Amino acid sequence: MNVESSTETKEEIKPGQFFKIRDDGKWEIYLDATMAGTFGVCEMMYREAFLERLVPKGDHPFARDLGSWWSAVMEQIYNAEFNQKRLDSKQIVDLSMKVWNELQLDELEKYHPRSFKEFGGRYGALTMIAEYATRQLPIDYQTWKIIAAEAHFGRNKEVCIGETDKIILYWMGQPDLFVLSNERIFPVDHKSIAYIDANITKKYKPHIQIPGYIIAGQIIAKQLGYDLPVDRAIINCVARTDRTSKSGESKYPRFKRISVSYSPSELDEWRSRRLRQAERLRHCFEFNDWAWNEYACSNIWNKPCQYQNIHEKPPEVRPVVIKADYIQRDFWIPGHRKSENGEAKET
Repeated sequence: MNVESSTETKEEIKPGQFFKIRDDGKWEIYLDATMAGTFGVCEMMYREAFLERLVPKGDHPFARDLGSWWSAVMEQIYNAEFNQKRLDSKQIVDLSMKVWNELQLDELEKYHPRSFKEFGGRYGALTMIAEYATRQLPIDYQTWKIIAAEAHFGRNKEVCIGETDKIILYWMGQPDLFVLSNERIFPVDHKSIAYIDANITKKYKPHIQIPGYIIAGQIIAKQLGYDLPVDRAIINCVARTDRTSKSGESKYPRFKRISVSYSPSELDEWRSRRLRQAERLRHCFEFNDWAWNEYACSNIWNKPCQYQNIHEKPPEVRPVVIKADYIQRDFWIPGHRKSENGEAKET
């Protein structure tokens, strides 16, 4: 476990730094949506995932790894547009396969043969990116002005959510884009999901991530000199499963843009929830008191928790299980540089 605390002033939050104890006794707490969401489900899961940085050996979730490919391709396409180096269709296809190879996604066929076959493997990936380049990108080029790409925030404590008598909460994150459209500024987040149906809009409100992007966008917009409203986000969804031929594209589209808005009072509620959460997180760090949500051990997101294999064993046996079945991943923090993190290693 690597937890930094210090009374010294630091310019930038470091990878692996979760809090700082100030001279006045208050704690600065550093959170992002993934950390806060995990902590809200189970405090012990947060500890294992972020403090201990444990992941099971051979961990290759299909949806996560395919989503990483899609996000990486989207990042490079829109970064090129932001830098006025627009990619043509051939360059986009070549880029998508380059990223596919770098991530070694053909290996997913060994771990998830059924999902890999249903998606279509490499051919399915080519089809998905080609359709996006043909149908979605031309619209974006006409209607979006990209003002920031991969706009990570929070490393320099520029997004303060608020404070109480015990804590000051700083928020971090990395939306894919900030765009100007119709006299509004929107954070944009690319999401790859199993399929798109009529209930897709329910998926993103309430949502732990989107309000943080909006609050950060309000700050970033002012820094960039824009006096425009930032009160909603765009979720740029792509379906891994193409169902357009089954029931018509209008019912099950392959791509869909969802606008999610938050009023000032809703953002205040979100802030209040995060501050209460940060106070509880201080307690956990201060007293090494991490509550277990035992209900989630055998059923979280319709499958067992990835740490059940540890916690079902007696305490004296757990270090042996960890050494045998888990590795340590790098610390994640928005805007991190590879040189800041070590390689994943055996525990």
